[in-house]
Amino acid sequence: MSREKRSSKSSIFRFFPLLLLLALAKHNRISLFFWLVLWLIVSGNLFSGYGLYNLFLYPEYLGRIDFTSHAILGFSVGGFIMAFNMTGYILHGSKFPIIATLNRPFLKYCLNNFILPLAFVVYYTVLAAQYQIKSELDDVFDVVVRMLGFYFGMFIFISLTLTYFFRTNLSLRKLTGLKPEHSRGRKRKNPKTMTDLFSAKRGGEYVMSRRGKFRVHSYLSWPIKIKPARDSRHYDADTLRTVFSQNHVNASLFEVVTIVSIVFFSFMRETPVFQLPAAASITLLFTVILMFAGAVYSWLKDASLLFFIALLFLYNFISSHPEYSFKSYAYGLRYSGEKADYNSREVLKFATDTVQIEREIKTGNEILRRRVSAVEGEPNKKPKLVFINCSGGGLRASMWTYRVLQHLDSCLNNRLLDYTVLMSGSSGGMWGAAYYRELYRQSKVNSSINPGDSIYLERIGSEVLNNVALSFTLHDWLIRTRTFDYAGESYTKDRGYSFERKFSENTTGVLDKQMFEYRKQEEAAEIPQMILSPTIANDGRRLLISSLPVSYLSAPHYTNHLRTDTDVESIDYRRLLENQNPDSLSFLSALRMSSTFFYVLPNVTLPTNPSVEVLDAGIRDNSGILNTIRFLNAHKDFINERTSGVVIIQIHDRYKKVPRTGAYERSFLRTLSAPLSAVYGNYLNIQHFSQDEILSHTALNIESIDVLRFELMTEEEEDISLSWRLTNKEKNRIKKAVYRDENQLSSKILKELMR
Repeated sequence: MSREKRSSKSSIFRFFPLLLLLALAKHNRISLFFWLVLWLIVSGNLFSGYGLYNLFLYPEYLGRIDFTSHAILGFSVGGFIMAFNMTGYILHGSKFPIIATLNRPFLKYCLNNFILPLAFVVYYTVLAAQYQIKSELDDVFDVVVRMLGFYFGMFIFISLTLTYFFRTNLSLRKLTGLKPEHSRGRKRKNPKTMTDLFSAKRGGEYVMSRRGKFRVHSYLSWPIKIKPARDSRHYDADTLRTVFSQNHVNASLFEVVTIVSIVFFSFMRETPVFQLPAAASITLLFTVILMFAGAVYSWLKDASLLFFIALLFLYNFISSHPEYSFKSYAYGLRYSGEKADYNSREVLKFATDTVQIEREIKTGNEILRRRVSAVEGEPNKKPKLVFINCSGGGLRASMWTYRVLQHLDSCLNNRLLDYTVLMSGSSGGMWGAAYYRELYRQSKVNSSINPGDSIYLERIGSEVLNNVALSFTLHDWLIRTRTFDYAGESYTKDRGYSFERKFSENTTGVLDKQMFEYRKQEEAAEIPQMILSPTIANDGRRLLISSLPVSYLSAPHYTNHLRTDTDVESIDYRRLLENQNPDSLSFLSALRMSSTFFYVLPNVTLPTNPSVEVLDAGIRDNSGILNTIRFLNAHKDFINERTSGVVIIQIHDRYKKVPRTGAYERSFLRTLSAPLSAVYGNYLNIQHFSQDEILSHTALNIESIDVLRFELMTEEEEDISLSWRLTNKEKNRIKKAVYRDENQLSSKILKELMR
């Protein structure tokens, strides 16, 4: 190969942007990691099950998705890009002495560090445009305007940052008063050494890297033009050090401003104008962590990993103290003073108190008598009673449950809940059922309220993910100081509080009630009884939450005489917390306790000794069928005598069929992961198998049990994300799913049974 060809090839690989990309991979893996995380989130390959990508592809501000919301996101992305540039400039800028020789060195560095930011912006633009057009069904013109807003926000932040650096950064020309070509062999005597938050120190001076320097052949200049690089070896090292040190001082100010910003928005997050799109707050958090990690690494180098491990342990230690603990509360319960005892003896006592159990069964039979009297039709014709079980599944389950109840109510001439005895389930399904029951209750005294109106379906389908993510990124990981009062008690605010407030806002506050407010109407059989059953993390039992006493559902009656706690699989929260104001519990908190999906919402801590935490109800019973089975067994005599049987309506957000799968690929990695994936991937199927078996035995005690299933998704269709945000396309699918053949067949059977 000729010398000219070798030189040409060498110059390509010594192009400044390519060398910066190489330096990123070798010396700045921290920045590379955050870019990877951001890329995976936006693409839906990370936290897709939580719908996190929705927040980036469809940012919301003040309830609107428009130019402004995208501009705010673009502004935050611009901040992340500049943090990326500054971190790289700090960590390995000294490996490129040519930077100090250029006019406006930081601008030149940013311009040549364009490859990764530009690739991300292009990728985001394509993905966001496709998402908004295909999934949100938005107009192309609106999408273009939003994308322009995104670019505008980035442009504003980057311009402001570069303007600041233009006015404050030094170059060789500013420092020496000489043009680079005239400064050969001349040095400034005793150049002033500057210090900053980021630079490694040795003897009080900024250390200029002497090893691993990259030789640059050409670089990108503004306007877009490739220029040859001058040799920088003849420049005085002290002078170069001064240029880099002074520029880093300016970068430290950027870090301080960013940290102050995230603290400011944390304290002001309940003021609407300061409620950033959650994606912007996530990006802002990434920016702070990136700058902080870069600063630590520049100081400690290889010891930085040890520092972060120590910091994690310190953070964990501080958060373990009561005044700084990360506990989430059930609003309305009393946490001050005496705590309720939670142990095997107490649990057994509640489940075997025969006097209380007989009293509760008698009360339940009286409620059933009122229900039967209200729906009795022709003489000598016994009515059927309805039990509604709804599965969890985030907002898709909420909207699907409400949609099915609307449809079935119309099939029964708006009398579905007149026949309904009990509603139970988990997570999102119970939010939809609770909302429908409340509107049904209000419609009895206000004829203008019609639960079948489409406006209510839209409200239950409104997103709540943005507020939860905003609270998580700006508040929950910090020391929590904000509090509020409810039912005479004071509680700290967290993303659980944000979730309840946003859901209440979406549904115009109709569910913002306390548990006691439903008791009289449930006793009078004017509305169906509702039982929520979150899982107790400490031992796996279920906590039964109802306006009425339900300790008689805590243990199988046929094993009570054994006097053993092994068969007590659930506990009545009213008995457990009888001295902690159980009637004052917020109904929204009760619903939240039943839908505590991992990490999205915080586990709720109860006022017990020892402390008890509750998790999502779906861990033990995703459909709520266990409560129905226990209820049927407890009241079987009355049901067989006074009714013609029961109809169990099961509302599932996914198909209840076992998918057909081929043989496992017996690769090495597959062998390692198979045991865990088999359990995690099939836990709902395992529940269904066990519960169907129990239901088949229950059918032996009840003269007639009909089970009707309404399923949202089938195995042939694409999945709907399990999150607290739905796209317009997904909402349309939910609305139309009741007309699927199998769902229409179940509707027809229901009408025949209830005739």
